[in-house]
Amino acid sequence: MKWAKHIVFTSILVGIFQGISIAGSTNLPLEQRQVLEDSSPFNIVRTATVLSETIVALCSDLTGGLAEPAAKWEATDYIKDETLPRKRLI
Repeated sequence: MKWAKHIVFTSILVGIFQGISIAGSTNLPLEQRQVLEDSSPFNIVRTATVLSETIVALCSDLTGGLAEPAAKWEATDYIKDETLPRKRLI
């Protein structure tokens, strides 16, 4: 019975924190909203080969592997093929 009180209390706290975080993100001033909606400083990258070495090193797995968006990769910790990268570009 004691654990049930903890579950109820935790659920209430999670609900309160979610409500606070959603309320804070929906009341942005117009100039801040325009900055977030402006996508001009961003470029869409469709292949990992165009990324800089620094970005690849930051995003790759321990062996330096980073799979292309449509390529095979090991998505879980159950490794079937050691040659496949464990992370990929989305």
